[in-house]
Amino acid sequence: MIPSWLRLAHFKITLRRFQVPRDAVRWAFDRYADRTALITPTSAFTYGALASRVFSLANGWSALGVRKGDHVFTHLHDDHEQIEVRLAAYELGVILTSFNEAHALELITRAVRMAPPTMFIIGPRTDDGVRAMLVRECPSMPILRAGTGDTYERVISQHHARQATSKIAPTDPAALGFTSGTTGVPKALYVDQQVALTSLRLTLANVRIVPTIERQVTLVCIPLIGAGSGLVLPSIIAGGAMVIPPSYDLEHALPLVEEHNVTRIFMTPSQLIDVLDWPVEQLPDMSTVTNVIYGTAPTPAAKIEEALRRFGPIFQQGYGMAEVLPPVSLLQMEDHLRDGIPAPLNVLSSVGRVVPQVQVIIANEKDAPLPTGEIGQVLIKSPTVFSGYWRQPELTARTLAGGWMHTGDFGFFDREGFLHVLDRRPDLLRRGDKLIYPRTIEEVAHEHPSVKEACLVSHGPELVMCVSLRRAARGEQGDPIAEESAGAELMSFLSERLEPWQLPDRVRVLEELPRSYLRKVLRREIREMLAREGHAHEGQAISTLS
Repeated sequence: MIPSWLRLAHFKITLRRFQVPRDAVRWAFDRYADRTALITPTSAFTYGALASRVFSLANGWSALGVRKGDHVFTHLHDDHEQIEVRLAAYELGVILTSFNEAHALELITRAVRMAPPTMFIIGPRTDDGVRAMLVRECPSMPILRAGTGDTYERVISQHHARQATSKIAPTDPAALGFTSGTTGVPKALYVDQQVALTSLRLTLANVRIVPTIERQVTLVCIPLIGAGSGLVLPSIIAGGAMVIPPSYDLEHALPLVEEHNVTRIFMTPSQLIDVLDWPVEQLPDMSTVTNVIYGTAPTPAAKIEEALRRFGPIFQQGYGMAEVLPPVSLLQMEDHLRDGIPAPLNVLSSVGRVVPQVQVIIANEKDAPLPTGEIGQVLIKSPTVFSGYWRQPELTARTLAGGWMHTGDFGFFDREGFLHVLDRRPDLLRRGDKLIYPRTIEEVAHEHPSVKEACLVSHGPELVMCVSLRRAARGEQGDPIAEESAGAELMSFLSERLEPWQLPDRVRVLEELPRSYLRKVLRREIREMLAREGHAHEGQAISTLS
């Protein structure tokens, strides 16, 4: 038997040979042909079967006139097609843009006009509005329909599984993603082939995903159009099986842990909190899970501590964003412990240490570095920084000024070198001459045993702490007396731990805090909900940081 250290050394040498993601995918297809690659609500494929479908799909695209550098758009829910089109795009060298039912029709329409696609792939859940828009905007464009017996499957069945012959350069664009933008004009950010491959290498090295003889099974609990895509290539290159649930609600996702003997889970902080709040007797057997990666938003330290005490030192946290592919920093599994017990909350509230090959500084408004412990802007220099905004050179220049990615996040480094990310600029609050970072107040609220999730926002002249309650503290849903009592108890708890200027003016108890389709708390929706309620209590003047 080959020693594990020798396998790892050989693997690192192999990784250095790859020039673009296609090289890594082809290598994995050939090496792991008989292993299970993908398990979805509708199907399961070995690497050999998945390779055949991906090569046939890419060949079919070519037959329909799609060439390297063309744009292919998709509007799909998460199933095997999401993986296949991603890998076929790498194979052919096309620029992939992905949407799903959570994206607004206006955004998709603007994207089609900004970067006209050569082909559009839709699914059974694509609504009539999107279909009508495509007919209107792109009347002659091929549209493939995914689904049993539909055009997507016919393209695969009618074309040979032949590898593409197009030459792909590391600097060629690989993917184009759209965000709605605060001005109403979408921002389109793209990454090139080299950035995607570098992210894969850094993820494998730092998240410690490597080929093993043992079966690796990853349950992705985050949509593949979001951060969930970050584990697609690492899982493939390591020869693991990836499980895609029928939905990302935990009642549908968690049972798959026991059904498929899952070894790794990727989830958001809100989902991790849901697991902690789950009735113990209803939890599946999670003894096979050796690694839980959590991220995409700040995670309350008190909840991480609880998770460590319940499930052991299997947790790992990463920091990254759309403009800087992960990893930027990691709180490794061993960092979660001190002398065999959960690390202090000031460590668990961090996003870990910056990984090799990446630089992070905390800077003032003039981009000058600040001393350890001082709060400022988080600036990043990394080989995984995005390639720029599509046809928006001025915005790209501002965002990447001085060679640093200006993240819009505020944070600080502590004396041990752990990076702490607090809040984004639009969420910062001023009360008189004091600057309030909402996360610092929310962290204290999470230490109360009755609090499930917490979000501090401004509403007119007041500061409002909106919370949901743990299952054991809820009582009867919608009971105003119970809610008032819980709010008063939390206010008393905060009063003992915060300065007077940090205290919210009131606590608002909600059944659940609103979440996005990416399973993250929506601070914006909470502000809008309070505005709709149309009343404000007396309080000190509050303003957002402009």
